[in-house]
Amino acid sequence: MLSFWGMAQTFQVLNRIKQALLLVSIVYFYGLSIALTFHFPTYGLDKPIAFAVAGVVFLVAIILESGLVWWHRRRSIGWIVMVILCYAILGFVIAPLLYGWDIVWIPLLAPLAVVFVGGFIVVYIKIIHRAFSRSMKLSNDTVIAALPGLPGWEFLADTLEKTFRSSSYTEASDFMARAMVLARTHHREPELILVRRALKVRVATPDVGVTQADLEYVKELNSI
Repeated sequence: MLSFWGMAQTFQVLNRIKQALLLVSIVYFYGLSIALTFHFPTYGLDKPIAFAVAGVVFLVAIILESGLVWWHRRRSIGWIVMVILCYAILGFVIAPLLYGWDIVWIPLLAPLAVVFVGGFIVVYIKIIHRAFSRSMKLSNDTVIAALPGLPGWEFLADTLEKTFRSSSYTEASDFMARAMVLARTHHREPELILVRRALKVRVATPDVGVTQADLEYVKELNSI
């Protein structure tokens, strides 16, 4: 297994690659749309091959993001890959054989439309949801009532705290790496203290206290 620092560096490299691919594809699509709208020269970037390459770059970026976000759910990654492969076979192999190659634009453009439109909708829903619920401090009674469903966690000074004990330092450091990836998924900033074979985790939203998002994070942390 990769060490904690090895995993952290790997995630950092993959994240930078994803960001670069996403930037290139977004600049291409928006730049091309502006050039076509105002009749600027496109320098051949409006050709089908250039559009297809940009689409592939964008899909690779999305796949990388999915892998980073769902790393702790390996089964989900398998299902995502299977769905993508099935979509590719149906859209780019079977459909052209049945209806001709002109139809290949539909499966090529459909994911982009879904990602752009669906992405904006999901982002705004998350912003509104966090603004009105997830970022609000929970009452002490609410947090205490949730503790029976969070084995090992204690509620101390407006902070959820638990010590995870492992059989070795390597196992403890690997668990710390998974906790960091999960924190990134939930947009949490937990306090992680690794001492030999034990990892102490303290979770709270800075300047707020324990929120619903914190409860969701510690609940999922218990299951990894």
